Amino acid sequence: MAAAKAGSATATNAGTVTTKRQFPEWHASPLGGVIAGNGGDSFGLAPGGGNGGAATIGGAATGTNNASITTHGDFAVGMVVQSVGGGGGNGGGAFGVFAGGGAGADGNNGGLATATNTGAIATSGAGSVGLLVESVGGGGGNGAGAAGLVAIGGKA
Repeated sequence: MAAAKAGSATATNAGTVTTKRQFPEWHASPLGGVIAGNGGDSFGLAPGGGNGGAATIGGAATGTNNASITTHGDFAVGMVVQSVGGGGGNGGGAFGVFAGGGAGADGNNGGLATATNTGAIATSGAGSVGLLVESVGGGGGNGAGAAGLVAIGGKA
């Protein structure tokens, strides 16, 4: 089964954005990047925990600045465009005589992230960034533990 794909996000600044506090940012972020569902726990003579759910692929993110962005706070970011892939679900635990924990699912890729700046971006605080564009993959889920006379933990 193919992984689900998040929707896209687009943001355009055609006016003036000014911030005057720490950590502010103007950004376009994708719809998505959620953590997948976890596998269920199981109990019994020979139980197996459920495997973690599949992660979504990050959607495309596009940001455009055609005017002016100014920040005055420390660690501010003038413009952020990012696509984040979803995290894989955790495996479910198993408890019984012969038990096997569920496997964690892989994280998925971020999508295309694109920025265009035809205007001006100015920052004046310590540690501030004018433009940040990134595509980040999601982390994988954890393999689950198992307890029993014979027990095998799940794959991470």
